[in-house]
Amino acid sequence: MSPIIVPELSDSGAKIGEDEGCETMDMPKVRVSLPKPLLDKVEAHGLSLSELLEKAIRREILRQDLLESDGEHVVGLLDRIDEPSPADVAWARKVARQLYGSAEAAAS
Repeated sequence: MSPIIVPELSDSGAKIGEDEGCETMDMPKVRVSLPKPLLDKVEAHGLSLSELLEKAIRREILRQDLLESDGEHVVGLLDRIDEPSPADVAWARKVARQLYGSAEAAAS
């Protein structure tokens, strides 16, 4: 059963479900505490706290989902990569010495 969207006005005067990015009117209210200077800046810029918070939460969830999926991607790649050959190890050591000097110098 799909949700019913009722054209009720929100605090901003926009119809819920249209201009504020909500999908339904089933949006529980939550209390958010902000430092007074930050709240003053939000109000001075005429920003909507609800919209800002919703966008910030959606971005953070997306960021965390991408980090999780990236980790899975890396594990998948590691499963397909062979151990380095002796020639690969020698080349990597040569490059490391050129970049960082000898291991003794890097350790001190």
